[in-house]
Amino acid sequence: MILTKPNGVYTSVIDVPGTEGLEKRFWAKVEKTDDCWLWRGRINPGGTGQMRIASGSRGPQGGTRIDAHKLAYLWFVGPIPDGYEVDHLCRVAICVRFDHLEAVTQEINQQRAHFWRVRDKLRAEGLVASRLARARARAGRNM
Repeated sequence: MILTKPNGVYTSVIDVPGTEGLEKRFWAKVEKTDDCWLWRGRINPGGTGQMRIASGSRGPQGGTRIDAHKLAYLWFVGPIPDGYEVDHLCRVAICVRFDHLEAVTQEINQQRAHFWRVRDKLRAEGLVASRLARARARAGRNM
């Protein structure tokens, strides 16, 4: 299997020689938990799983690579619409569970990422504030 990539977006999966065993190799790198299906193979610098789907002329490190979550989306959901990205609804970058993935515009993906960053920051600040309040309360009782 290899993916066509017009305009930089993966749109389909088609059969070609040289990629036999792709599905078997994919599942060998997935750990299914009660919630997410975690990619245990190569992680790219952006933090998502990545898989080589076709051999290249540069030896074992060459060839075509695809993000593992995009491959899962293509297999289980279908083509990624032109101009869309695959977002992790679970917010776990190495998750490849198809029902945790959604094709969205880059704008929506960025809005969601911003929301989660802000939420996580507020939660962390709230945790620090609540710990500080408890420490102050304990200090007041010990005076």
